[in-house]
Amino acid sequence: MAGGSVTEKGDDDLVGGVRGLIGVIGVSALIGMLALFNIWWFVFVVGVLISIFLHELGHYTTARWTGMKATQFFIGFGPRLWSFRKGETEYGVRALPLGAFVRIIGMNNMDEVPPEDESRTYRSKSYPRRMLVITAGSLMHMLIAIALLFTVYAIDGEVKPTDGVEIDWWAPPSGARLTPDGVPTRIDWPPA
Repeated sequence: MAGGSVTEKGDDDLVGGVRGLIGVIGVSALIGMLALFNIWWFVFVVGVLISIFLHELGHYTTARWTGMKATQFFIGFGPRLWSFRKGETEYGVRALPLGAFVRIIGMNNMDEVPPEDESRTYRSKSYPRRMLVITAGSLMHMLIAIALLFTVYAIDGEVKPTDGVEIDWWAPPSGARLTPDGVPTRIDWPPA
């Protein structure tokens, strides 16, 4: 179903404690082992996970801002390793760090929604609000790019003053005549 898991867990069913901690440590250790083999693979994987998290955060924050009810925000797929509830949203980590999801009620017309929550469903909102929520992940990637470029240039950027443009090589227009030593002669352009 769209938006991730369709089964909601009650507060008594949330995963936490020692079992959840062991699962999170295990997944973190697997990702950390990449650093032992190749630091750049580790940096790449962590960067992708951060990008995925920020992408879903874009969906989540715009959904909440536009009055939609988000019931789940998870990093990863598969079985729950650890989760907690704050307000009406369950936050957590799942076993396979291959993505993330935010579950917004009413994203699918087949979703059964309690009548009191119908006004907070995705399907009940205006087209501009739905479009904002859907495009928020991509907009977040653009903000990430701007922030990274700003950071790189702020930390390591260098402004070099120049006296002008330096021409390394020049090709004369077709039909130009060259002197015996290879220097182009002046031609009137455009030809009369």
